[in-house]
Formats: sequence, structure tokens, C-alpha cells
Amino acid sequence: MKKLLLLMMIGALSFTLVGCDDIDVEETAAVEESVEEPKEQEPETIEEETTEEPVEESEEPEAEEVIEEGPCPYEGASVFAFETEDINGHAISTEDLAEANLVMINFWEPWCGPCVGEMPDLEKLYEEYKSQKFVILGVFQTEGMDSDVNDVLDSCGTTYPILRYVSSMEPYTTEYVPTTIFIDGHGHVLTDEPFVGSNSYDDWKQIIEKYLNR
Repeated sequence: MKKLLLLMMIGALSFTLVGCDDIDVEETAAVEESVEEPKEQEPETIEEETTEEPVEESEEPEAEEVIEEGPCPYEGASVFAFETEDINGHAISTEDLAEANLVMINFWEPWCGPCVGEMPDLEKLYEEYKSQKFVILGVFQTEGMDSDVNDVLDSCGTTYPILRYVSSMEPYTTEYVPTTIFIDGHGHVLTDEPFVGSNSYDDWKQIIEKYLNR
């Protein structure tokens, strides 16, 4: 009887131990399921909203046509007629040129470097060809510069007549100085276009001889 009771007590104790083991396992499993390792959170990439403004296609400006400057044609009459005074106050007109074979009308200004620069060569040509009745007339327009004009004439050794500009000469001028035309003794214009700009002694010599031998 004592043995039977002992066996029954041992069996009850075993059952109790088995039940505790089952609870521990289940609770452990439940805890393991509830406690998960933290997953590595991927950084959220915030997409920046970029508002691209539409780029307007800029039309390239058309290249401007480049016009090379050359001699400026003048609207001249058939006769270069004038009445004016020279720098010394002496009257002079087209009628005073009647005996000339060729007259060079050189529009210049005392403040114009190229104008003044070629004047020694013009004086040299004047001395060289005046025996063939060649005449040079220098014409300046700027008022109030008589002293400057005289200074230039002295420094260049100019002896050919220097005249004051009058409005009747306007059709034969251009926007540039020096500008030069050629006429005969009666004022007839010989050049189809004015010579714009200065020239060397040799270039003017060639032109003068062409007109003297026309």
C-alpha cells in the first residue's frame, strides 16, 4: 500500500514537471515571436521636386550684311561753280581758273591727321606740275580755326591757295575728309566719283598725269 502511494506521488510529481516544461517552452516561443530583431530601416529618399522651366529656343540674330566702304558717289552738277575767299581774304571764283588745264580741289580740315599728313606731298606735286597749268585748291570748312590753318600751312610749307568753304560746294563733298575731285579750267568735273581719303605722292602723281594727258 505504501508502495502504491509512493508510485502515485511520483507520477503526480512527474506530471507537474512536464506541464511546467511545456509552459516554459510555449512562453519562450511566444516571447521570441513577439520580440523580433529590429529590421534595418532603409533611409527614405525624398525626391526633390524640380520644376524645370521650359527653355525658350533663342533665335540667333541674322548676321548683318557688311558693306565695305568705298568712294562715296556725289550728286554733282556738271560744273563746279563757286565764289569765295582764300585764307587771306582775297576773292576767288571759277572764272579765275580759266587758264588752268587741271584743277585739284582738296577738301580738308586742320584737325584731320590724314589731311595734314599728305599736304607736303601735295605741295611737291603743285610745284612739279604748275608749269603744265596744274592748280591745287585746298578747301576747309571749320570756322574759327584760321590760326590753326595758318599753323598747318607754315609747318607743311604750303603755297597753293587755301579757300573757305561755301554752300555751292556741298554737292561735291562727302562725310569724310580728305575728299578730292578734279575739274578743268571751266569747272567741268572730270571725276565720276570723289577720291575719299589721303594718297601717297606716287598715287597722286599717277592720277594727275592721267588727267593732264586726257
